[in-house]
Amino acid sequence: MNKSLVSIIMPAYDAEKIIPESLATIKGQTYTNWELIVVEDASCDRTEEIVKEFSREVGEDRVQYIRHEYNQGVSAVRNTAMKLGKGEYFAFLDYDDLWKPHHLETAVNTINKTGCDLVYSTVEMFQDATNKVIDIWGPSPEDITEFPGSLLAKNYIASNVVVMRSCIPAKVGYFATNLKAAEDLDYWLRIAAAGLKFVYIPGIYGSYRKKQSSSLTSQLAMVAEQHAAVIRRYWDWEIIPKKVRQDAALLYHLKAAKFNLKTNPLKSAKFLLWLVIFHPQGFLFKLFELVRGK
Repeated sequence: MNKSLVSIIMPAYDAEKIIPESLATIKGQTYTNWELIVVEDASCDRTEEIVKEFSREVGEDRVQYIRHEYNQGVSAVRNTAMKLGKGEYFAFLDYDDLWKPHHLETAVNTINKTGCDLVYSTVEMFQDATNKVIDIWGPSPEDITEFPGSLLAKNYIASNVVVMRSCIPAKVGYFATNLKAAEDLDYWLRIAAAGLKFVYIPGIYGSYRKKQSSSLTSQLAMVAEQHAAVIRRYWDWEIIPKKVRQDAALLYHLKAAKFNLKTNPLKSAKFLLWLVIFHPQGFLFKLFELVRGK
């Protein structure tokens, strides 16, 4: 049986210490008809040397290495790789994440069986320093039932377990390069808005590396801000009930306002103003809670 080619999309930045683990999980896939496209985002370390060594092990015709001359961010890196991919399917794997051995095989078989456009599964989150599994990330049964509206409140689709048809960018475009976070959420919503079919594969088929950050608060603030921006992009999407949109807007605009309250009061006020526009009742309720000291 002729198996379809899968193009593996791998962004890399200062990757030399960790990327060998990710490459090993590619080599260990039970599905073997793949090509790998690594795009390094203007970092300077041994990544190219490591990728070239890997290509000699698996076949030089199966691996491409490209380096951006200046840093452009993960969306631009993925877009570069996707434009070079020759496969019928795209599979995403960041340099610091891992796959289970049957990931690609299960994903491709599911797409072929269901005729869907994109498949995803659950990931386990593990601590970088200890390799200890600290959480499981994926959809609940209610999330699947309420898709795509449930994505507004929680992006339960981890990019490293997504496999999709490579024709999708021709229909919806590429990742948004003006988002510093939540760019994957924006892309999944754009694909769903185009009427394309998602299928969840029960089980854990990938591992997501949770890194320690010295600027956790600022990072959480940025994620909340960008998630709020994505919600505003899809505010008029009537396929999602208004209450779902309002509740998601309340959650993330309030988070962004709280994270910025001490360091940037003007930005905090801007997010509160968005709340007044999108969910005035919710804003007043939260204000009442604040006055009562809850």
